[in-house]
Amino acid sequence: MKYKNTRSIWLLLSLFVLMNHSAYAQLISETPITSPADFNAYLLKHDSLFTSGRQQKTDSAMLENTFKHNVRLSGIVYEVDGLKIRGFVFKPNAPGKYPAVIYNRGGNRDFGSLTFPGSSIGPAQLAEIASWGYVVIASQYRGGGGSEGADHFGGDDVNDVLALPSVLAGFDEVDTLRIGLFGWSRGSMMSFLALKKGLKVSAVAVGGIVADQALIVEHRPQMGNMFAEMDPQYQRDPQAWLAERSVLNWLDKLPKVPMLVLNGSSDWRTRSSQALKLVEALDEKRYPVRFIMYEGADHAISQYREEVFMQLRNWLDRYVRDQQPPPIINYAPKG
Repeated sequence: MKYKNTRSIWLLLSLFVLMNHSAYAQLISETPITSPADFNAYLLKHDSLFTSGRQQKTDSAMLENTFKHNVRLSGIVYEVDGLKIRGFVFKPNAPGKYPAVIYNRGGNRDFGSLTFPGSSIGPAQLAEIASWGYVVIASQYRGGGGSEGADHFGGDDVNDVLALPSVLAGFDEVDTLRIGLFGWSRGSMMSFLALKKGLKVSAVAVGGIVADQALIVEHRPQMGNMFAEMDPQYQRDPQAWLAERSVLNWLDKLPKVPMLVLNGSSDWRTRSSQALKLVEALDEKRYPVRFIMYEGADHAISQYREEVFMQLRNWLDRYVRDQQPPPIINYAPKG
């Protein structure tokens, strides 16, 4: 009981700090989306992936699968740094107070957005998580999905994540003392950056790990061109830009919350070596971490999707829903 009381005070203070942070968000609108046809109309009107003509039609399977989980979906607009940012929130149908999950998507701008066909995690998967008894919120980030502003890939766009706890606090269904963090690919980087900047959560799960941007540019040189296109700061000092977005350079600034790390050994986008380096560093500093490498799996771990979601659900239920304290890591020799 003492642990839970202490933790409650800590989370309330953390929420107060975040709500007074420059990234404090004002929820502008919440638009219920009640059917696949509704969702299709919403995207065609508001999502820049479709209004720009880059995507000619919506994914019918995604639309249908989003609603098979019997949860409530809404499109949201919230204000951060004077910009209108779009996103989605998924809520269980039954009334009550629920823990929440902040999901950080991958990709850049409209590529890899929440509604981009082929994204590692999309609306159907987020609806599934909500069906487990969580309010799930996800930002499109500035510069993507119809949001205002420019995407700087881990720059001021991190504020769009830092603002989400104050958005969640405006929903009656959310227990703000129980929040988990889930990120995939670029979303893992966004999760680490948000934690570094003060986001307080009970547990973290990340997949398709981005832990060292310099390794990404070394493996895929064209990524450097993309970074230069997205953010002029990269052109001025590429090494500093990459280091600022690479958790391996500032691991000590992360809170020691339970962390689930998932990766595929055939991940050609970010390579499994990044996950291995991250887990080795976390273990060295005695972070409570669980690491699973899926043999032969791709960036989305699509070959083991059912098992990935089983692991994710168990992790969230243990450390977010049930608030179990993290284990004490002690590998000192005995005897």
